[in-house]
Amino acid sequence: MGVLEDLAQARAEYERGNWPAVRDTLAELDPEDLGVEDLRAAARSAQLLGRRDEAIEHYQRAFRLCQDTGDAAGALACAFHLAMILGRAGEPALAAGWSTRAERLLAELGPDPVEEGYVDFLRMYRNMGAGDWAAAGARAEHVAEVGRRHGERDLVALGLAAGGRMAIYGGRMAEGLGRLDEAMVAVAAGEVSPEVFGDVYCIAIEGCQEVRALDHVVEWTTALHRWCVEQPGLVTFTGQCSVHRGQVMRQRGAWAEAIEEFTLAGERYRLADTPDAIGHAEGERGDVLRLQGEYAAAEAAYQRAGEHGYDPQPGLAQLWLAQGSRDAAASAVRRLVAETTHPVGRCRMLPAAVDVLLAVDALDEARAAAAQLD
Repeated sequence: MGVLEDLAQARAEYERGNWPAVRDTLAELDPEDLGVEDLRAAARSAQLLGRRDEAIEHYQRAFRLCQDTGDAAGALACAFHLAMILGRAGEPALAAGWSTRAERLLAELGPDPVEEGYVDFLRMYRNMGAGDWAAAGARAEHVAEVGRRHGERDLVALGLAAGGRMAIYGGRMAEGLGRLDEAMVAVAAGEVSPEVFGDVYCIAIEGCQEVRALDHVVEWTTALHRWCVEQPGLVTFTGQCSVHRGQVMRQRGAWAEAIEEFTLAGERYRLADTPDAIGHAEGERGDVLRLQGEYAAAEAAYQRAGEHGYDPQPGLAQLWLAQGSRDAAASAVRRLVAETTHPVGRCRMLPAAVDVLLAVDALDEARAAAAQLD
């Protein structure tokens, strides 16, 4: 086939969501033959297939092409995606650089552009990094507002989901869960792009997991798994999906199945080249191994979690207690109680603290921790 026929085929496969076919077809063509939309399609397909470097290369080429043609809005869109990809990959300096470029390009656009919502979404992460949850929540609300005003469904879903998480962090549980539910309505109806689909699901599930809203977790994890299975060759989001499925199975007492899912999550994170996330999967795996009484295997999993930058506490303290190291366990949970100030983090830590403190007969401290949890 000629170039035009190949492009037509790739575009048709993209509409069908056949990401491997899009990538393979466009990879056979000279990059100089690809326009901005074809480069974006190549980037999105590579991103969903877990080929981060390819996605970055395509978005950078599209960015340069937009700049050469004076398309500030198109360049800003590429800068937004590059900032998001690099931020997820644990490269904050590069992500910040692309965020700054997006802000600069916004100044070149007319009044009230839809792109303002995407720039504000990036600014929200800056607020979160500074621990300013109120400002981050205000940003998220503005993102959703811009999306509604311009009929940009991706922005509405992102703003609602992020705003729901910020409300939960602010202690407004009912409001936060309501916003997450509203975001999921659009996602479940297939009204958003594939990248945003997975992002919103994971934002919502992780928020509910943090505060143990297990009915929401079960429902949304099932829907996310179904969507992942329907996407040919999908790698991005599949690691998170396996972690969420493992968490649900652990709550149900299906420990062997939970370990399988956490192991699978680690393998998928490796395929997606997201080593930091492997630590989370190993920490979760260690928790289940500990519950099964496989203490040596649990200790090894916790060690791998730490090596990947994930704090395996409070599970590690519970392991020490089970192994008879009562003083070490008590010291660890006392440090956690003293140092963990954020309410959501305390939700995760306090149940273990109560168990350990009771076991070492520190009844007053255990009673205080239980009261805080309540």
